[in-house]
Amino acid sequence: MRVPILFSMKSGWMSQRGFTLIETAVFIIVLGMLASLLIPFTVSLRGGPTSAVTQQTISLAQGELEQTMAQKHAAGFGAVTTGQNQSCIISMPSNFSCSKNVCYVTAANPDNDNACSNPSSNYKRVQVTITNSTVGAVTAVTLLSNY
Repeated sequence: MRVPILFSMKSGWMSQRGFTLIETAVFIIVLGMLASLLIPFTVSLRGGPTSAVTQQTISLAQGELEQTMAQKHAAGFGAVTTGQNQSCIISMPSNFSCSKNVCYVTAANPDNDNACSNPSSNYKRVQVTITNSTVGAVTAVTLLSNY
């Protein structure tokens, strides 16, 4: 006795074109990994108000350092007074604050704050900190020489 075939490979569901569940799951996982890589990249390219404020903060810090160097070149090394929390030369926009620290340092160790009161040194470290509520504090540092 022959058993009738109820399902034929040629006419059954296996012969229909399509994707299996595993293929679909792998595709979704790959798409998720690509999205996790591309979304931060596209957001950083687009920028926004935070990046504009950050650029302005950096520009203000750089401008203050340049003004201090110009003061040194115009009036000499002694014209740049040492001290902590000095007022800045350039005027700040209303939502920014600026502080400047000028300290005597040695060439061998320009980051050493212990030598701040040594006026026999021929080097001064100028540290400018610009603060904004959006981006926080940005600090720029340069070294002035008495040469």
